[in-house]
Amino acid sequence: MANMNIQNYGSDNLIHFGDCEFESNVVTFAAAGSVKKGDILARAADGTFELHDGSTTTPVAVYIDEDASLDAAGTIPCRALIIGKVRKDKILVGGSAADIADLDGLKAAGIIPVAITEMNIADNQ
Repeated sequence: MANMNIQNYGSDNLIHFGDCEFESNVVTFAAAGSVKKGDILARAADGTFELHDGSTTTPVAVYIDEDASLDAAGTIPCRALIIGKVRKDKILVGGSAADIADLDGLKAAGIIPVAITEMNIADNQ
């Protein structure tokens, strides 16, 4: 079994809000890999989640647990948002910001990306 490493950055990077629905499942990796809070997930053939690759998979969920990585093939237990609202600026595909097509895919799955303005950050800094 592969070793799993978890990074806890606290609750200041909350990405979901409002009424949401979640699914407990696993993210499957064919080789060593990592998943970050905000990564878009797709459904694998066996019913588990896999990372959305931005082109050949259909977005169905957003990973909301702490960042985790595996040093070999295996699975990471996860809690994924399957319906609700998320912060648009926190959604990722492969570690980079999601593009319009990925965000539209989330909307089709029932996940609404919303632009958020941080009121606690002074605009003169």
